[in-house]
Amino acid sequence: MSLAALWTDGPWLRMAGVAYVLCFLYFGTRLSLSDIAVHRLPNRLVARWAGASAALLLLISVLRGNVVDLLWAGLGLLLLGGGYLLIAVLGRGAMGMGDVKLAGVLGLNLGYFSLGSLLLATLFAFVTASLVVLGGMLLRKLSMKSHVLRPVHDPGCGDRPGYDTMNGWLPPNSSRHCATMSAPHRSGCQG
Repeated sequence: MSLAALWTDGPWLRMAGVAYVLCFLYFGTRLSLSDIAVHRLPNRLVARWAGASAALLLLISVLRGNVVDLLWAGLGLLLLGGGYLLIAVLGRGAMGMGDVKLAGVLGLNLGYFSLGSLLLATLFAFVTASLVVLGGMLLRKLSMKSHVLRPVHDPGCGDRPGYDTMNGWLPPNSSRHCATMSAPHRSGCQG
């Protein structure tokens, strides 16, 4: 099923499609702003997005008379959420659990429409992240041991480069960011 099909299959499906897109935009924007500001993805927002998405996808499936697509959504949740969980476990702190939970919600939403869109979006995210890291390394702002885009909101927390949305790349030993998961929790720092 494609997202475009929601606009051509009658007024009720069209309204459900609008609600779905607005839900995606609302929660996606709120979580993005939170991640940029404090490098946290609040559980309550992720859970609400998961619940709202599941309910809207169920409604769309019922209106279309095709609940099989819900199985694809569940598979997308398992594939993307499970893949990110694997990276989080094997990466020993390279990825936070907020990212894992968000990946599950994104897998649910993308998997509903097609596993191809799930694969393409995942590939796009990893290629984009790789280009950001490569650019940082070429500019000598990052090294192979750098923690990219770590929290930068809490003064006095670490000793590795990070990215501050106000000031750009921060040098090592800067007091404007948290750098490691194992750093001592000073002044409320949660790496």
